[in-house]
Amino acid sequence: RVFVLEQLSQGKTTNNEAAIAMGLSIRQVQRVKFRFRAEGVSSLLHGNSDLKPHNFVSCVVRDLVAERAGSLWEGASSQHMSELLFDETGVSISAKTVIRILRENDVDVIFSHKGPRKHRGRKRRSRLGQMLQIDASPFDWLSNGSILSMHGAIDDATGRVVALWLEPAECLNGYFHVLEQTILTWGVPVSIYSDAHTIFFSPKSGKLTLQEEMEGATVALTQFGKALDILGVNLIKASSPQAKGRIERLWGTLQHRLVVDMRIAGIKTIDDANVFLVSYLQKHNDLFAVSPEDETSAFLPAPGEKDLPFILCRRENRKAMGD
Repeated sequence: RVFVLEQLSQGKTTNNEAAIAMGLSIRQVQRVKFRFRAEGVSSLLHGNSDLKPHNFVSCVVRDLVAERAGSLWEGASSQHMSELLFDETGVSISAKTVIRILRENDVDVIFSHKGPRKHRGRKRRSRLGQMLQIDASPFDWLSNGSILSMHGAIDDATGRVVALWLEPAECLNGYFHVLEQTILTWGVPVSIYSDAHTIFFSPKSGKLTLQEEMEGATVALTQFGKALDILGVNLIKASSPQAKGRIERLWGTLQHRLVVDMRIAGIKTIDDANVFLVSYLQKHNDLFAVSPEDETSAFLPAPGEKDLPFILCRRENRKAMGD
């Protein structure tokens, strides 16, 4: 192009011939020739040459993302890393930019795309509190190699996590804490959807005590079931994990997000984790909860705080001896 413009400027070729040689229109050739005569060869450089794009990510940020991905943020998704970077530095970059940075530094990328949905989801309940899905998940929640059980409940209509509680193993105490947090914060739900664990459903469903028969019971109730019976909550048994897929998918999300957030917060013990979970719920729900079809809450009024300990407790029948 420089040779053609030099020939054109010296009058050795015409505008039409130069246009054919450079693949430009005659008017464009005239504009290029005018700038070439005024500025020389530098006029052929694009105006944005040597300028950084408006969305350029500095080397400092790139190095920080690569370093954090192998330490504090290990196991986090690219979207989560984008959020964590903004919280730490105030710099906002997209999840796709995080993926590019990780690939440039040979860091494995997880959750770079979503797979196809293989099951048609059940329609959500229409109102908040109509049905809660409840479950527990064993996992290395504190990133120290110990397997602990996270107990939780999620609202079916909104996907809002209403309570989380960590225990050494799945147990009645963990579910009582989840139920207590739910009742004190939201109220009494209409129904609870759970698996067939013996905490929820008695394996001796066909064997009733004389006292239970006299009280009109039709099925044997567990300690958890007795509490729900007093509260008037309907307990529904799920026939498969897919049936309560909302809370099953929640565990996958928390195992990659919550673990990283607790590691950053320096959470080392179960007691510290349970305190941290109270504030974490709002952050999680702001990201993932949706609006219900009907804005009217279905939660029922909660018992008084003084009465609740006498409902969420173990009940045993004892026989007094003569002495």
